[in-house]
Amino acid sequence: MSDLFAVIGTDNVKSVIKNPSYMCIATSDMKMLDISNNVPAGTSYDKYLTTYLGGCKCDDKVRCVCGLGKGLFPYEYITSFNVLNEDQVPAKSAFDSKLRVPFIKAIKSQRELFKRFDLNMFVDGVSLPGLSEKVMYQTCFDNLEYPTKKPANAFQFPPKCMSGYKRQDVEAKRGFGITLEHLNMLLKKQKYLCGLCYSPLTSDTSSADRINNNLGHTDGNILISCISCNTARKCMSLRGFRYKTLLDFNSDELVFSIDKEESEIYGKMKANIAGGPSIKFNRYA
Repeated sequence: MSDLFAVIGTDNVKSVIKNPSYMCIATSDMKMLDISNNVPAGTSYDKYLTTYLGGCKCDDKVRCVCGLGKGLFPYEYITSFNVLNEDQVPAKSAFDSKLRVPFIKAIKSQRELFKRFDLNMFVDGVSLPGLSEKVMYQTCFDNLEYPTKKPANAFQFPPKCMSGYKRQDVEAKRGFGITLEHLNMLLKKQKYLCGLCYSPLTSDTSSADRINNNLGHTDGNILISCISCNTARKCMSLRGFRYKTLLDFNSDELVFSIDKEESEIYGKMKANIAGGPSIKFNRYA
């Protein structure tokens, strides 16, 4: 490190400030960037570290010893590169800032605030705007509206589907053992509603969805669902997929920065447009 500084010099150490926050520490020959200014809002600190450095492996993220944990940087304490050779943690006053005084007191207050939402500043977010975004989504998701689950019109499960289910299991070398009586019992128990999105079923839209896709169509491994949910769920857990359909049900009331119609063009832009230090994160995160 000393050889590096001997080449680039350590004179004229300056801080670049914007809005008001520190963007980097610079000399006439180099800049040390604060990379948190170049990652998207809402990014978890774990994802940030994993993308750039491989991630912190310490059990205690606050008292990280591997060097990859999150901490507070004493910008105004770094007046020369000699400070980097110190082997003791600077005093609390070193972390105070002319931009935000007293700094440590404010950080403690912020940390206690986010704890109310089960968020840890040293684990869950790179920036305060990112953490605030998580709070906003938590607030929205705590007041979700649920489907009414009003019973639909009764009908019998279509027998013509049985041969198709049996053929699937034979080809996949899985056990087959469902009966129409069991399927009709499930329909009645589910009030003739899809067991995933709770929309009304008909003989044309109902299907026998295998709960565990490693097993065949057998009594005890079946949930009656609509064909669209059966196809979309694939290997996702029932709980996870039900939550996904619940968010879709509330989509008009939730905050989405990009809607379904714009998702395709967003994907292309994210893959091909990036600038500065954010380019690696946007393409590989």
